[in-house]
Amino acid sequence: MSSSTTTTTAIPSAQALLDPADMKLSSSKTVPPPLLPLPPARQAAERKRIAAEAVIKNSSSVVTAANVQVGTKAVVAVEKEFDEVVLESKVPVLVDFWASWCGPCKLVAPSMDKIDQKYSGQVKVVKVETTENSELVEKYKVYGLPTLILFIDGKEVPGSRHEGAISFAKVESLLMSFLPTLVPS
Repeated sequence: MSSSTTTTTAIPSAQALLDPADMKLSSSKTVPPPLLPLPPARQAAERKRIAAEAVIKNSSSVVTAANVQVGTKAVVAVEKEFDEVVLESKVPVLVDFWASWCGPCKLVAPSMDKIDQKYSGQVKVVKVETTENSELVEKYKVYGLPTLILFIDGKEVPGSRHEGAISFAKVESLLMSFLPTLVPS
């Protein structure tokens, strides 16, 4: 009787196969995130994101109902108010199309509040939450967030549209290029 030798190969655990940078198996198969813990760097980033969302939800810039105030101007919460608040306005209107989940939108929000305060009475700043206002998003062809559009006499000013994060100085410069008579309040 001859004895046979059996070779045992250790099977690596799923954790050992992970590339922490992109949560992929070494064989390039993606593992659904809920099944595996996040790497420490991603855990820290996720905690910061959740904390930032909590702050934003508790701030005055989140649309919770019609006519919520941000700074000193009304926020458009529903599409039916857009015509009255924006298109029928006697002063130029800078519309900020944003979403609560959008990181760049959160960066632009303080600049919009500063513009609202600095040029009060000369420019109306209106924020449109895109998740709740899909018809406006479609009508004005908002493809990226945040999108800023300047309206004068109920019409979009050609060339005034800006998509993506923007600093206060650049928003102010954009306004000045279309409204050279603006004077800080």
